[in-house]
Amino acid sequence: MCNSNDKENAPNKPGAPRALPQLLCAIAVSFGASVVGGWMSFTSVAIPKMMTKNNSSLEDEEDIHIDLHTGSWIASLFFIGNIIGCLLGGYVNQKIGARKAFLWSSPLAALTWAMIALSHSVWVILVSRVISGVVFGVFQANGKVYNAE
Repeated sequence: MCNSNDKENAPNKPGAPRALPQLLCAIAVSFGASVVGGWMSFTSVAIPKMMTKNNSSLEDEEDIHIDLHTGSWIASLFFIGNIIGCLLGGYVNQKIGARKAFLWSSPLAALTWAMIALSHSVWVILVSRVISGVVFGVFQANGKVYNAE
C-alpha cells in the first residue's frame, strides 16, 4: 500500500529522477532539430536567388551566381555529409559521450551558418554544406541516446 507521504517525498529521494533536467534535455534536442530544419530548407530559398541574373545597376558585384549544376551540388552535399556524420556519430558517442557530442557540435553548427553568411564564393558554401551534414549526422545518431540517458 502506498502512503500519501511517499508520493510527496518521491522527488526528494536520493536517486529519484528529477523532471527539470529531463525537460531541459528534451528542449535542447528539439532546438537542435529546429536548426536542422534551417539547414534542410536553406537550399529551397537560396538556390533560386543565386540562379537569377539581374542586369540592374544596383546589383552587388560580390553576389554569388550559380548554374543548375552547382545548385544541385549545394543541395546534395548536405546529405553526403549526413552519411559521413551518421557513421561518425556512433564512434563519437563511444569516445566522448552523447552530451559532449552535442556540446562540440553546437559551435560547428554556428560556424556553418557564419561561413554561408560571410561567403563570397561558391566553394565556401559547398564546404559549409558538407560540414553541416556531418554535424547533423552526429546529432541524429546521438539525439535519442542523449534523451535516453
